[in-house]
Amino acid sequence: MAELGGTALLGGAGVPMVVLDFGQGSPVLSLFPDAGTRRALTGFLFGVIGALIAVSPLGRLSGAHINPAVSFSFWLAGKVRARYALAYAGAQLLRPLLGALPLLSWGSVQFGASLPGSGYSLLQATAGEMATTFAWIAGLFLFVSHRRLRTFTPLALPGA
Repeated sequence: MAELGGTALLGGAGVPMVVLDFGQGSPVLSLFPDAGTRRALTGFLFGVIGALIAVSPLGRLSGAHINPAVSFSFWLAGKVRARYALAYAGAQLLRPLLGALPLLSWGSVQFGASLPGSGYSLLQATAGEMATTFAWIAGLFLFVSHRRLRTFTPLALPGA
């Protein structure tokens, strides 16, 4: 339940950041007219939310995996039993339903969709996601495998 709560918070607080940064009529558009700057701002804000969840009581209770790739990786490494990894992944996959519910009332569901950017194919976007996820998981295991770095994991790798 803690993992479900953490992932719902990430979706419920993070996706509205996308609406705020890219929604028509948002004051952020005039403050930061460059889309790349707004994407960086959105990524930073998502990271801050993820880090806050990781250091919160919910994150400390569940381990704040937040992402099925993290749960699966910990299962492959023998750090989490299969039944817990499956329960975590199930809770994490419910996030789009629970965390994005506020978007339905705003009529902004399209902002919650992940689509390839202009000029990129689905294959390129998928390869980019895979490479990024691999680097994220490798960084996560680097941090958790060194006692001196372990404390900083939520801040260095938000959402991990």
